[in-house]
Amino acid sequence: MARWNTMKLRADQTGERGLPMPLWLQGAIESAQAAFISALVVAAPILAVWATAGFLNGAPDAMARLAGQAWLLIHGVPLLLDTAGAGSAAQPETGVLSLFPLGLTLIPFLLAWRAGGGWPGRPTPTSSGRRCSVRG
Repeated sequence: MARWNTMKLRADQTGERGLPMPLWLQGAIESAQAAFISALVVAAPILAVWATAGFLNGAPDAMARLAGQAWLLIHGVPLLLDTAGAGSAAQPETGVLSLFPLGLTLIPFLLAWRAGGGWPGRPTPTSSGRRCSVRG
């Protein structure tokens, strides 16, 4: 029979942790964390280029739109691009931009992996606050 090890507490800790967090709430919080962190990863370089006046259109709404489109791209959503073509007729040209096979899709994958608990056998918190090892 497996023996449970209790947590080691400091002198200022009582061991009372309150009510355990429901799993659905923990999942919602961790998915929001993953979305927020991936949005920061995308927005940071765009903000750096915008701060150094690297864009012709420096309006904040254009930067927010670009960051949103980049966030959608790294999550595997293809974007339909409409551009005005060169020439006298100026026929609009359309195309699909997709980054699915590129390495940027690893960002949301790794964040989701982190939120899911990682590898089997890694210690995970239980509802009682103790740590146990999950065997696969």
